[in-house]
Amino acid sequence: MSQSMSPQSSVLKWFHFKPNLAH
Repeated sequence: MSQSMSPQSSVLKWFHFKPNLAH
């Protein structure tokens, strides 16, 4: 995981968090 705040990184994190929060 890059330290750079890239949009793709945020999206990936969101997608990984979305299911966690949704469930």
